[in-house]
This record gives sequence, structure tokens and C-alpha cells, in this order.
Amino acid sequence: MIGPARRWAAQHLADQLYLQSYLMLAATAVSSVTGLGFWVLAARAADARTVGLGAGLVAAVSFLSYLTSFALPYGMLRYARVSAHISGIVNYALSFSALTSVLAALVFAAGSARWAPKLHGFLDGSADVALFALAGAGAAMGLLLDNALAGQRRGGVALARATATGLGKLALLPLLAPLGPLGIYLAMTLPQAASTTAVVVLLPRLVPGYSFRDLRRSPEVGALFGFSLRNYPGALAGGAPTFLLPVIAVNVLSARDNAFFYVAWSIGQVAQLLPSVVANMALSEGATEGAARSAAKAERFVLALLVPACAAGSLVAAPVLAVFGPDYAAGAALPLRCFVASAVPWAVVVISQSRLRVEGRHREVTSLTLLFCLLSLGLPLAVTGWLGLAGVGLGWLAAVSMTALVVVARASRQEVVPPMTGAA
Repeated sequence: MIGPARRWAAQHLADQLYLQSYLMLAATAVSSVTGLGFWVLAARAADARTVGLGAGLVAAVSFLSYLTSFALPYGMLRYARVSAHISGIVNYALSFSALTSVLAALVFAAGSARWAPKLHGFLDGSADVALFALAGAGAAMGLLLDNALAGQRRGGVALARATATGLGKLALLPLLAPLGPLGIYLAMTLPQAASTTAVVVLLPRLVPGYSFRDLRRSPEVGALFGFSLRNYPGALAGGAPTFLLPVIAVNVLSARDNAFFYVAWSIGQVAQLLPSVVANMALSEGATEGAARSAAKAERFVLALLVPACAAGSLVAAPVLAVFGPDYAAGAALPLRCFVASAVPWAVVVISQSRLRVEGRHREVTSLTLLFCLLSLGLPLAVTGWLGLAGVGLGWLAAVSMTALVVVARASRQEVVPPMTGAA
């Protein structure tokens, strides 16, 4: 019995799609668990209004880092392993990401009185803006590094970085919580920037042949940016709701309800990130083993893990929220169940997107993600005016489910494209 099980496990983990998925899922799990622990401690250290405003600042950082990504994380997954000039693509991508992140932070802070008035008071000083820019650059560059290393089949580094970041934010929170919303947001974001800096310094040891000085503009650098920019409209439309909805929530909900929303949203993201991680690895591996085969394996793998996990998560929603306090269990249980349940149709959507990206069908990715963007922002906002906080969860679940139905309807028309090994 033990012998066959060991042979199966060895064969299973020999497949890099599964092995790297497990490592990246472990990194996601560590980030999620420490993140939830962080918000539990924050909820017990401060009132709901303070937590809600701190969560709004964190959401703004996350949204801006995604807005300025220009889909380079997808380019990293596509080219990091097949590229012979890894130094050039990493250096150009990191430099571009840092510059755009800082510019976005400056623009957001300058106009915060208009589009985020509840956050303006925390972004009106030069030191506040500098820290805000640092937080954004750390988040954006960290994602690029994780994806580059995953493409190099070094997912263990992403796990180590997630662990260091998680422990850092838990350690900083008690020290900075007395500063109010600003302290909560800095405790969450500064460890991310620190761990990103550490990985950058260690890159020559982590990636064979990497050099800080290599700034050659090889054809692969152009291919990386070309692939990323063709994917950017779809990436922006597909990812914007995940990052923009919390920013909208802080302005349309009361600070108290936003605390409930953000806790439910953060827990729900644990389930929703699982298929996203595996879909990323399907994109990386699909570049060499074939889009259709990689996507089919990824979907079977994800659903086998996700369906029972989501069922269990829905059952324990209220007890889990009770850890944050009785008010959270009463106010956030229904939205949490909706966010958890939406992970199943989300798996269908996000893995389909990865296949289309590998196949170079960028217009289809864009149309699919635009549909998702319109539904996932429009439905929650429309229903919120009627049902309040519960409407955000119900609207989100309906939007993801409707998008998945469109994906299933299109599946029969998906063509099979050979694996790509060179620049696209």
C-alpha cells in the first residue's frame, strides 16, 4: 500500500505543473493565513472604523500595483523559463514596474481629495506619499519576482518570501497599531517592500546567469513587452474588479460595513486565489507542453481541490468570522459564503484565460475579461443599493457565474494551437 502511494506521489510531483503549483499554493496559503491573522489582530486592537480605513489604504495600494502592471507578470510566466536572456527581461521589467508604480502613487495621492476623500488625510504629506509609493513598488515588483522565479521553477523562493512577509506584518502590527489606520496599512505593506528588496539583492544566487548589469535589449525583451501589452487590456479588465471593488466599497459603504466587507473579501480571496495560482502555472507550462493539455490538467486538479474546500468553507463561515468578533459573524457571513462559492466558476474562467493567452488569442481574452469586468462591478453596485453589504456578495457571485457560463458555451469552439517555445 505504501509503495504504490509513494510511486504515485513521486510521479505526480515529477510533473512541474503540479510541483510548482503546490509551491505557489503554499506561498498563497501562508500569505492568506498570516493576512487573516493580521486582520484578526487589527480587529481586536482597533474599532471597526479604524480597520475599515486602514483596509481602504491597503486596497488602494493593491489596486494601483495591478493597474500599473501592464500584464508583465503574465509575460514573466510566459518567458522566464524559455528565455536565454533572463537578466535583460527581469531588469527591464523590474525597472519599468518600479517607475510606473511610483508615478501612479503620486497621481493617486495628488487627486485623493477628489476620488478617495476618506483616504486623503493619510496622503497629504510628503513622507506619507513616499511611503505610499514604496508600498506600491514593493507590491508590484514582488509579484514580478514571484512569477519570474516560478517560471524558472523556483517556486520555493516565493514561499520563503511569503513567509518572511507574513511574519513581518504580524510582528509590526502591535508596534504600529497605535498610529490608527496609517499604522495598520504600514504594518501590512512595509514587510512586502522589504522582502521584495531582499529577493532582488539575492537574484544572482537564485537565477543562474543573472546579472544586475545586463541591460541588453535583446529580441526577447521586446517579445516580453509585446506579449504583455497585448494581454494588458484583458489583464486590466479581468483583474480590475478584484482590486477596484474594495476601493469602491470604502466609499459606498460605511466605515463599519467596509470592515465587515474587507474581512469577508480577504477570507474569500483564499479560495479565489487557488485557481488563479494554478492557472498561472498552466500558462507557464503550457508554453512548452501545449495549451489545451496544460489547461485540462489544471482544471481537473483545481476542481478536485476546490469543490470540497468551498463546501466546507461555506459551512464554517460564521464560526470563522466569530474569531474577529460577534459583529463580524453577524454582518459578514452571507457575503463570505458568496465569495467562497464564486471560486468554483472562477476556476473555469481563469484557466480558460490562461489557455487563450498561450494560444495567442488576445482579442478573445479581452472580450471575455471585459464582460467579467462589467458584470462584476455593475451587479454588486446595483444590488448594494437594494440589499446593502449582502448585495456585494450576491452580485459578485452572479457575475462570476454568468461569465463562467459564457466560457463553457465558447469551449467547443476553442482551437488547439501547438506549444510555443520561442518568442511570440
